[in-house]
Amino acid sequence: MPLQMTLTPSLKKLINEYAVLASLPELNLEQEEKLGEILEQASEDEIVAF
Repeated sequence: MPLQMTLTPSLKKLINEYAVLASLPELNLEQEEKLGEILEQASEDEIVAF
């Protein structure tokens, strides 16, 4: 049986933030910290593990 995944508005926002940050040629310290937080959360959540 396939796993049903639900993207909540907050998860969609998180994924969008990741996409924006990942596409930047350089990150400032605040952006680096935010990207690290996103990746940490993604590693703990099967739905957004990327």
